[in-house]
Amino acid sequence: HGKIFHNLYISIISAGEETGDLVSSYRQLIKYLKWIDEINRKVRKAITMPAVTAAFVFGALIFLMIFVVPQILQFVDNMKDMLGLEVPWFTKALKATSDFIAAYWMILVAIPFVVTFVIILLRRYSENFRYRLDLMYLSFPIMGNLIRKISIARFSQTFAALFASGVDVIKGLNSAKQTVNNLAINEALDSVISYVK
Repeated sequence: HGKIFHNLYISIISAGEETGDLVSSYRQLIKYLKWIDEINRKVRKAITMPAVTAAFVFGALIFLMIFVVPQILQFVDNMKDMLGLEVPWFTKALKATSDFIAAYWMILVAIPFVVTFVIILLRRYSENFRYRLDLMYLSFPIMGNLIRKISIARFSQTFAALFASGVDVIKGLNSAKQTVNNLAINEALDSVISYVK
């Protein structure tokens, strides 16, 4: 049942069968699964808050531009007519922006979803695009460092579990490499494995 049991689980249990110490292998597997659950929970928590905040700010901006800004600009227009003043350029720019967002708000809301869908498709079907995107993710100021640390921690913890279960070093490194989703880091790990060999 490959969709349920990852190759890593099978490697740990196979090592336990070879060494004759299945209890230790299952303990390592339990420890590893608890650690993975904890890491995934922390990652979800770290990603959820910025995503919700960004969605809220985006929605509030569209709401302001469609409903609030036109009323303020109407008031400014009335004052301009009464006092005979010239409207500044930034007020004209704000009005143009508000009119644009009011006319095309559905497209603006759809753009993030369409871009995300296209990126997911390209990642799935183009290895070159996926590699370049993963490399770009690593260059982001905060997110890149977070991705690097999570990937290395996952790799290290996986290798530790495999090695403690009795899997040999090269096989353990190759199996642990499968837990790293970033292709750029994966490529660096290939170098590590060749150096160890």
